[in-house]
Amino acid sequence: MRFDVWFSEKGLYDNGQYEKAISILRDMGHVVEREGAVWFASSELGEDKDNVLVRTTRCPPTLPRTWPTTTTSSWSATSTA
Repeated sequence: MRFDVWFSEKGLYDNGQYEKAISILRDMGHVVEREGAVWFASSELGEDKDNVLVRTTRCPPTLPRTWPTTTTSSWSATSTA
């Protein structure tokens, strides 16, 4: 596995990229709210379960192992393991 760029996950929150990604997913209809949390409806895209985006404590979790990331102009799944 090759990583093009390494950065701190904290930077996603500090520079607003996390909120921007949530907004994009919400606009695409991939965000649902249930059980007091905000979820990425990844099961609708073929995953075995949905992933929490904002916990019931209103804190974001660490990023899931597979997370959609943008590369030039297309979506791809990037594994962090």
